[in-house]
Amino acid sequence: MPRQIMIADLQFKIQYDRRGKISAGRLTDEGAMQKLDYFDVSDFPELVEMYGDKPKALTVFLPTNNPLDFLGYRWERWASRAGKSVMVRFCDRESCVHRVQEVVKDKTYVAGQETPCICKDLNENVKEEKDKMCKRHCWLKAYVVHPESYAHRNSLAYWFDNHSKNSAENVLSEIYKTLARNYGILQNVPFEISVVVVQDQLDAKKNFPVWNMRALGSVEALQQQTKQMLKEAAVEQGPFARSLLQLGTGTAEIPQATEEKPEPEATDQELYPTFVADIRSASSVEQLSAVAGRMSAVRERLTQEHRDTLSQMYDIRKADLEAEKGQSL
Repeated sequence: MPRQIMIADLQFKIQYDRRGKISAGRLTDEGAMQKLDYFDVSDFPELVEMYGDKPKALTVFLPTNNPLDFLGYRWERWASRAGKSVMVRFCDRESCVHRVQEVVKDKTYVAGQETPCICKDLNENVKEEKDKMCKRHCWLKAYVVHPESYAHRNSLAYWFDNHSKNSAENVLSEIYKTLARNYGILQNVPFEISVVVVQDQLDAKKNFPVWNMRALGSVEALQQQTKQMLKEAAVEQGPFARSLLQLGTGTAEIPQATEEKPEPEATDQELYPTFVADIRSASSVEQLSAVAGRMSAVRERLTQEHRDTLSQMYDIRKADLEAEKGQSL
């Protein structure tokens, strides 16, 4: 297994350009949020030069092979304090972390306090309570490149910001699908991230922007390129070549360079995203049971954390499939 540089008390981070954020919305002079059918890249002149001032799609590369390094998702509540926007608290729908003192439904919470999620006790149909609920926040850090040459104009990643569950699911699904198809490697894959405006299913007067993401190029071409990259890195055995695969916390297993040697067994980094995709795509309890059988056969190659996560996903998906089957009877 390739080794990574580990330094006590230091955490691996993806640095990003702090001039601004890329999103499909912006604040008006009156402080209201304006929804856009394009990405606002006005804070980045180099992107305006490459894509124009209202791009509907951007070409990106991901920083590492581990989505946890560059994807974020949680709920937050922001408020104005002394003329500044302040994050009051954040939560994961299980517990809330309070960052400043606040009063909710006559109960006082102090800075630094962690409590069971209080958002569940608020009524979104009551404006005063809805205003105090945490709102969904999703983000992605990625390198934006020239759409034709793939040239980098900035050595820093850009921060993509959105508050849409649909957008987050679209991005995450494409990333995990590519992980499963491309031998656990993301860094060499060009992606296109785009925005479209869709109509609310319940209210025809409401529209909102949704992000989509897709890997560029055919699956066969990407797989061939990745195989060659892995082979060259294994043959060279040099620190630079190996570091291409070791950047970040998502490290790919480098195969043996000698053709006569057997292929290495699939590792946790390869197995986990494949099983995630298989569980999500299972359309019947029978298919899901087959996935469970494959997971059981390689159980010892998965980390305890990934075994627990897959078990939870399996139970949720099984319950959904059984409910769907019951409704169709």
